[in-house]
Amino acid sequence: MGITTGKYSITETDYLFIDTGATEAAETDVFGGSVTIYSMHFFHNHSNPAYVKIYNATTATVGTTDPDIILKADGTSTNNGHTYWTIVDGLSLTNMTYAAEDSSGTTGTAAPDSGAGVKIDMVVR
Repeated sequence: MGITTGKYSITETDYLFIDTGATEAAETDVFGGSVTIYSMHFFHNHSNPAYVKIYNATTATVGTTDPDIILKADGTSTNNGHTYWTIVDGLSLTNMTYAAEDSSGTTGTAAPDSGAGVKIDMVVR
């Protein structure tokens, strides 16, 4: 997994956040404070879907802590593995922790398709 952030727009208020291999391991307090998400792009290169679980918290225990949001990242059998979410007014979080795994429920703990990560791109402010 590699996480990258950087200035994205001329106004220098938007950031492009990239995680090249999100797994069932929670990435905690990613931005070190509040964030607003305006778009997300997931890429999952296996046929089965994965699920990105977002917690509005500084930390979370995957499988125990209930996620605030669960988003489906389609596998290659749908749209060649690309899933796009646009949030016009933005999704504001006080803190952001996330993980990706193979269960749509709140209690799953398995990595997506035997350890294959999900690529996540987000435009945040």
